Amino acid sequence: MSRSPRPAEKSKRVLITDEVVTEALARAAGAKDSNEFYDYCDTEKRFLVLRQRGPRVGWFVRANGQMKRIGNAKRERGDDSYLTVRKARDIAGARYYAMRSGRRPHTKGWSGADLDREFQASRRVKRKKGKRVKLPAPSTLSDIAGCFDKPQFAPWRAKRLSNLTDVDLIELLDAVHRERGHGACCKTLAWVRAALTWARSERTIESGLAGVVPWWEEIKPPQPTADEIEEMEERDREFNEARQAFKVDALGKLLVIHERYCAGRSGNRKVSPAVRASLWWLVFTLNRKYTCTQLRRSKLQYVDPLNPYSTASQPWGTAEWPAEGVKNKRRFMLPIPPFLLHIVRCCERDFEALIGKKRGLRSRSDWMFASSRRRSRRNHPQNPDPGLYPSSLNAHLRAMGGRKKNSKGEYTENYLRDLPRFWPHLVRTVGTDFLKEHPDKVSGAAVSALLGHVLPHDRNDPDDEMSEVTREFYLTSQEMPLKIEAMKLWSDAVLSAYVEAGGTLPMPHELDQNSPEKLGWPLPKLPQVAGPQQHRGRSQPRREHGSRPAANRGKRQQRQRGLRSA
Repeated sequence: MSRSPRPAEKSKRVLITDEVVTEALARAAGAKDSNEFYDYCDTEKRFLVLRQRGPRVGWFVRANGQMKRIGNAKRERGDDSYLTVRKARDIAGARYYAMRSGRRPHTKGWSGADLDREFQASRRVKRKKGKRVKLPAPSTLSDIAGCFDKPQFAPWRAKRLSNLTDVDLIELLDAVHRERGHGACCKTLAWVRAALTWARSERTIESGLAGVVPWWEEIKPPQPTADEIEEMEERDREFNEARQAFKVDALGKLLVIHERYCAGRSGNRKVSPAVRASLWWLVFTLNRKYTCTQLRRSKLQYVDPLNPYSTASQPWGTAEWPAEGVKNKRRFMLPIPPFLLHIVRCCERDFEALIGKKRGLRSRSDWMFASSRRRSRRNHPQNPDPGLYPSSLNAHLRAMGGRKKNSKGEYTENYLRDLPRFWPHLVRTVGTDFLKEHPDKVSGAAVSALLGHVLPHDRNDPDDEMSEVTREFYLTSQEMPLKIEAMKLWSDAVLSAYVEAGGTLPMPHELDQNSPEKLGWPLPKLPQVAGPQQHRGRSQPRREHGSRPAANRGKRQQRQRGLRSA
């Protein structure tokens, strides 16, 4: 009985890098059969082996005379076991530690740069905390990136985590406090604590924090200075004064000034369609500015047949935000009145007309409030379709309020001088105070539902456990009937205040405003208020059908008197 020839084993010890993986893949591409295999043994982690056998290349861990496969080094479509060099090193350390029954591998541990990279990567995927699944939040990722991207972190990037002490963290906090203020200092401490605790609990072996006492949990932020305390108290006083003075009528005046300001800008100073529309949505939806800007076009329903106020001439719609776009990480739905549907249609029309004038740029976007720049930002080069950045609305309000410098270093004109100080988040307080004044029309539960707050009976009722039919229409936790009544009362009050302040129906800026019949959607009706009104961009007051202006009637009477005398 003949035996099959034993595979010829060849190996060499080398520091495994991307170039070594490329060499192994080239060797695998030229292999004719699987009778021979070639091992690349790592010189840093001596238990890690890159094995090429025939057309296959995989990662192995050697311990106690055994070889355990931990993944593939060859990228293939649909292969979940593919590992990069860095990922293979991390997994190999944990696997070797388990195979050796408690013996720690020879690893140097992470540096500060490794902690920054791995901590951000862990927040880009779903995580489970207890019984709750936490989704990745773009705002959290941006906050973490801004925290670790400070120049004060430069000395940390080369230091090993196992060599860090409380003195290093205190010096970091003092530097951030000195350069950026007390608020940035507290946020820095919070994220550093979270990153180190995560590395010690979930990446114990790879990070090199095994057996390290969590000394960072005892560090507290420094006390604010006397000047910083004065600034905090001054901001609190301004906010409380604005909360008492800023009512619904002031919101109407703000929107009138906003529309006139946007219409008067041109060229490089032109206000983008997304910024113009996002302020309307912020005021009407009473939502946070980040959630407003994260609306996708596919998540806006222009006709809601279940809304009792929706008609063929004045349809109501429904907007939906995914869990990662909301602060409480729960799917959120809102009824959208006809006026807001008109605003987003104008925004979409202006965006496509504005971008269509430039060659080589996309004329469509997945975002309802898309950025007009049409190029990725510095920190997000992988994003080909950028949406409106939430702070753009803050910059727009600072420009209208005379708190933004122009190219000459001078502050702009203050168009909001006759109004109390306004913050984007203040609109939630104004809306809550107004709705609480009408307990006979809307309940407190309706106000909470409209603001996106979780009601007590919904905390143990996650949306993911509901049937598809319920999720497709009105969820029990969404309380849409309550939201509809609150939105109807609030939107009517804001529109009345807007018209009383002299506002007209907003129209697309990139089209002929004198030809509204070219628009392919029903125009919303503005409420009738006492005094002269403007309609559809016309500055003349409305008159009855068949009547003539006073000037024309005078000319007609003069012609008649001339004919009689002749």
